[in-house]
Amino acid sequence: MTQKVLWQKRRRLMRFMATAASFKHAIAGRLMRGMRHIPVNRAAGEDAYPIALDALTRGEVVGIFPEAGVSQSWTVRKLKTGAVRLAAASGAPVIPIGVRGGHRLITKGHGFNPFKSFGVRVHIEIGEPIWVHADAQPEPPSERP
Repeated sequence: MTQKVLWQKRRRLMRFMATAASFKHAIAGRLMRGMRHIPVNRAAGEDAYPIALDALTRGEVVGIFPEAGVSQSWTVRKLKTGAVRLAAASGAPVIPIGVRGGHRLITKGHGFNPFKSFGVRVHIEIGEPIWVHADAQPEPPSERP
């Protein structure tokens, strides 16, 4: 959905950082590679950093889920600092995007059923850009209350 809005408004596409395992899936992997998304190895996530930084410095849009995954309990997990570090290094802003209802489309551990997903509403809210100073030192992740 954010891809559609971004394309309609700016004629730009977003490259998402996604788990490397999804690139190995027979169907999803082909789509992920075709859309030029960025694979992230969870055991060595820092390997994806220079790829994302290069994309941002070339003016591309990179989508990052700072939780580094989806919680099965649908609560916000501990946030990582990669998005802020990339923004500081590249000069690109962080644009917060909230997605509510996506868990009703694809629930982790329960697969995808197109018949049950048809007509499910997903709410997307796009915030104002946040510019991060090049000297910013992101705080280490902390547990949310």
